[in-house]
Amino acid sequence: MPRILVVEDDKDLNRLISCCLRGEGHDITSAFDGEEALKYFGEGT
Repeated sequence: MPRILVVEDDKDLNRLISCCLRGEGHDITSAFDGEEALKYFGEGT
């Protein structure tokens, strides 16, 4: 399954999106702002 980076600053919405995608079998990494997302994206996680 694809690895997905979810970037959303609203924590409740981030959790909802992540939960739904995990339920479909995807590997999820969550970030809550652009700076954090770039860190994860650069690490390839």
